[in-house]
Parts: sequence; C-alpha cells; structure tokens
Amino acid sequence: MNRLNYSSKFLVMIMLFAIPLGILATQQINNAFNNFEEARIQRQGIEALQHSHQLIQQLEEWRDLSALRFLSSDPELANLRTLSVNNTREAIESLMRTPAFSLDVSSVGFLQRIYRNIEKPIVAPGVEGINLEIIYDNVQVYINDAYDWQRILANRFGLLGVRDTNLYLLINDLLNDNNSLFLAQGMTRTFGTYYLFNQFIDSSGVYILEKTYTSLEKEKEKLAAKLPQLVTLLNQTNNAPVAYKIPLENVLFMLNEHLIQASELTYHWQQYYQEISSEIANGKAFEMLLLKHARNELLHLENRKRTELTQFIVLAIIIIVLILLLYTGFFYSVRNTIKQLAAAAEAVAAGDLDRRMKTNTNDELSVLAKSLDNMREQLKVRQTRLHELSITDGLTQLKNRSYFDEVMEAETNKATRGNYPVALIIIDIDHFKRVNDTYGHLAGDECLRHVATILRAHVKRTSDVIARYGGEEFAVVLPDTECDEALLLAEEIRKAVATSPVSFARQVISLTLSCGIASTIPKSRRSVVELISHADEALYRAKENGRNRCLINHQASLT
Repeated sequence: MNRLNYSSKFLVMIMLFAIPLGILATQQINNAFNNFEEARIQRQGIEALQHSHQLIQQLEEWRDLSALRFLSSDPELANLRTLSVNNTREAIESLMRTPAFSLDVSSVGFLQRIYRNIEKPIVAPGVEGINLEIIYDNVQVYINDAYDWQRILANRFGLLGVRDTNLYLLINDLLNDNNSLFLAQGMTRTFGTYYLFNQFIDSSGVYILEKTYTSLEKEKEKLAAKLPQLVTLLNQTNNAPVAYKIPLENVLFMLNEHLIQASELTYHWQQYYQEISSEIANGKAFEMLLLKHARNELLHLENRKRTELTQFIVLAIIIIVLILLLYTGFFYSVRNTIKQLAAAAEAVAAGDLDRRMKTNTNDELSVLAKSLDNMREQLKVRQTRLHELSITDGLTQLKNRSYFDEVMEAETNKATRGNYPVALIIIDIDHFKRVNDTYGHLAGDECLRHVATILRAHVKRTSDVIARYGGEEFAVVLPDTECDEALLLAEEIRKAVATSPVSFARQVISLTLSCGIASTIPKSRRSVVELISHADEALYRAKENGRNRCLINHQASLT
C-alpha cells in the first residue's frame, strides 16, 4: 500500500467494499428475477388450464354423445355427435397452434392421440351387447387421460407448488376433485337421455339410475363443504360462490323428477339433454370464474414481482452510484429491501354397503328396514374394521408390511403416469437387540410404540404412508418428494427420537435411529424393488458409518 498513490489507494478501498456489495446485489436481483419468472410461468399455466378446461368440457360432451350414438341410430343423435366431433377437432387444432401446448411434447402427444381416436368405435366389434355402464366407462377413459394430462400440465408450469394457500387449494380442487363432480353429471345426462329416448327402464337401469343419484348426492355434500372456502377465496360478500351448487341441485332434481320418481317416461329426451347440458355448462362456467380469479391473482403477483425486480435494480444502481459519489466525494475531500328393500338387499349382497335400506312406510316393514339397515351398518363397520386389522400392525398401530407393499406398487404406478418422484425412508432402531437383551422384550415393545408415535407426529401429509417394515425397522413412503425434502423429514424424526428417551419400569432407555433415503421418478415395474434396494443400501451405509445418522442414496434415476 505504501507503494500506491492516493488515487490507487481509494480505488482499492472502493473494490474491497463494492465487490461484496455487488455479489449481494446480484443475488438479490437474481432472487427477485426468479420470483418474477415463477409468477409469470404460473400465470401462463393458469391460462393453459383455462384452455384445457374448455377442451375437457368439449370432450365430456363428446363422451356422452358417443355413448348415446353407440346405443341408438337416431339421426338427431348422429347429428349432435358429428357436431361435437367437429367442435372437438377445432378445439384441438386451436390448442395445437398455441405455444403453451405446441411446444410441449406430452401435450402434443395427448392432443394428437385424442384427435386420432374421436372417430374410432368406442367398443370393439362383436361386443355390442355389453352393459351400459361399461360402454360409458370405455369413453370415460379419454376424459381420465385428459385430467391426467391437465395435472402434468399444471406440474410443468409449477402450479402444484404455488405458495399461496388459497390458490393451492383451488388448483388442487380443480385438478383432482371436480372430475368426479362432472363425471356424475355426465352419467346423469347420458343415462337419463338413453332411458327417456327408449321410454323404458329395465331392472339394471333402475340400479344404474339409483347409483347415479347417490353419486350426485355425495358430490352435493362435498360441494357444500367447499363453499365457505370459495367465499373466502373470492372475497365474496354476495351469493356467487353459493350459486355454484345450484346447477348440481338442478341436475339432481331433473334426474329424480323425470326418471326415478316418474310413473311414466313422458319427458322428451332432447329437452332433458339440453337442460342437463345447460346446467353442466353453468358449473363449468363457475370453474372458469375460479380460474380467471386465480389468473388475476397470479397476474397481480407477477406485476408485484416485476415491480420488486425493477426496484432492486434501481436500488442497486442508486446504491452503486451513491457509493461511487461518496467515495469520489471522499477522495476529492482528502484531496479537495322392499322393492326398495329387495333392491337394496341385492345391492348390499353385491357388496354395496353404502346403499341404505329404507321404505316410505311407517309399518312393520319400516321396522325391518331399520333392522336390515342396522345390519348393513354393522357389516360395513365390521368390514372396515377387518380391512383395517388386515393392514395394521398390532403392536405399533402403524400400517403393516403387506400394506406397505401395496402402497409402494400403487404410488410408483401413479408416479410413473404423473412423471413425479417417490421418496422412501427406511428407518432402523440402533442396537435394538441390545435393548431387548438388557431391558426385556416388553421394554423393546414400548420402544417400538414410542418410535411409531414420533413418526405419526412428524409425517403429516395425508398422501404419505408410515409402515412397520419388519422387526425394529420402519418405512415412510413420500409421493411427489425429492431426496432433499425426505432427508429434512428423516433428520427431524431422528433428532426427535434421540432427544426423547423411553421411560419403562422406572428405567430410562435412550434410542437412536439410522435412516436410509432414496427417491426416483419410476420408469418401469422394477422401480419398486430398486427403490427399496437403494434406500436399504443407504441404511446399511448409515449403520456402517457409525449409526444415528441419515444418508441418501444418490444413485441415478431408475429406468
């Protein structure tokens, strides 16, 4: 320094202060840019969901008309289906020209597949006499695919991880819950139109219509439970969210009035079809209102993040300028932020334990109905209890190894379709044999129950599964979870056990855990075995490296 002149000494002082400040300013600007970019992409995702919802609405009408056209040769139905096919094709062609879809491989593949299949027979030749529900299910497959595609689309735009709680619940509801709502209404439209067209309901038809009515009732209950949340979400003081349930109530009324309770099927099928379609469209319109609200919220967030980014840049520039001015100024000063019962009994005998046994009388049959319904309720309770017992470990009350195997298979299959990761944590109590040998097996059992209680307290998502894997080993299945998230959870559990000794028979038993963690996006049926193997391998390494630790198996994604 002594060799530098005062100009060089002040330049060195500026660099020593400006370089750390420049790094900090760059990080803040980068974070603000990432937040802005996330909000912009999520807003584009909502716009993509608006387009996909319109396509799904068109596909649902195509589904219903395809099933009806298969069952009838009526020219009017043929014309309606042809119009629906043309409208669906136009909708697909329009989406294919939209950058959000045309540049996405999964969207292009889905749209091209639907485009090719909308004119194909919905039932293979030679099996035209199959059940009405099976015919409908054959076409519903395309709608299920559309909802799966929509979830993939949402994931692509980061909508499954939106930070705002109300928007997250809204998007989750639109992607997962409303499929069953519009499926029930679509069945009402199709089945009702079919029986009104034929002016006859056979015994299987009575069962189908009653089942459809029950589905609508369940959806009505679910919808009623969601209304307070929608009111809060939309900041509504009027009855707009409450009106969401009116189309469903109208569909229920028409099914009951014109088919279930009708002594004769005199209502015209075309009028019935049009009225149900109108109510479905009203329900869809409210969904679009919710999506529009979500878009507006994200657009507002995007604008706010853009403003923040601009402010950071401006602030950084101002600070830099001020520092330069300050240092420059400082330098120059030296120098110068029954039928009914029978039907009900048959339904119960067939396994439908949710079918209530009741009559419209106040005589002895109503007493019998009550007794039978009580029996049904008891059977249902026992069945539920037996099922729970069959999948529950008796000691810890966690799920057992058999249930774990089923869940792993199911979750990896869903993850394969959804293209998201599944994480697995395998947990082992360190030196458990020593605990049994030193304190006895009753103390060992108490230790297992203690660890199970801690697991339940820390694994809180409803989609996650805790199971007793065997002996002193436990397993935690975490859908849609990366290794780093699983490691954080495992560390919380390990620390909780390590810091909460077990008190038994006036003795204090200290425990520690070793955890093996693996996560993958499954690609094949071998993925279950390989994921367990990878987690187990990580557990082995944790044990080998001194126990009381959590290790991740960073092996490459499974194929």
